[in-house]
Amino acid sequence: ANFLDGSIRRFDEGGKVAASLAAPAAYDLAIDATGTRLFVNCEGGALELDPMTLAAVRSVLADPPIPSIPRALAVDGRATLLVAGDWDGVVTAFDATSGAVRWTWRTEQRGEEIRATAVSPDGTRAAAVSSSGLIVLNCATGNVLWHHLDASRGYRSCVFSADASEIITSAWSESVDRFNADTGRGMPWEFRPMQNQVSAHLGEQMTVFYEATNPTD
Repeated sequence: ANFLDGSIRRFDEGGKVAASLAAPAAYDLAIDATGTRLFVNCEGGALELDPMTLAAVRSVLADPPIPSIPRALAVDGRATLLVAGDWDGVVTAFDATSGAVRWTWRTEQRGEEIRATAVSPDGTRAAAVSSSGLIVLNCATGNVLWHHLDASRGYRSCVFSADASEIITSAWSESVDRFNADTGRGMPWEFRPMQNQVSAHLGEQMTVFYEATNPTD
């Protein structure tokens, strides 16, 4: 996990800190499906870390360089492609080993922060959320597959389901939206937290409950 104090920490199964690293510029972490390659954003691209010790393995700098420090970072399941989003509204896909840039995409409005990125488990699609909504791109070409524009939602994160059939987004309003990953059509489910807040000690595991409703039933 990365923290606001500029540190990255790994916790053991008992919730104790097993390793830590000072990383003042760290905003996002990405790990592959096998759990063996861990990346954190850095100026110009990403820094690969040992997932057990958090020691630096190598720098993976985008070529050509990313002009703004990445805000969001995601990696595909095989750790072949990194997808970064920056503070200036640019999404960049680059090789997770060489740093060679495959493509870039930019929001229509400059200075629109990319808050989160995600890569589908099969490595074919990338998703990104900004203040204006959700965009889904072809991982091979960077072409837009579909987008959902809705600035009122205030999306802050996105993730693909395990079978890559859905994209789930969370919003600042503490709500969750689900989309068909192929078409972008909203899924007819509404999620509401069953508690307004919870308190937990550092490393403590807790269970929280949500109420799910299908309004079409």
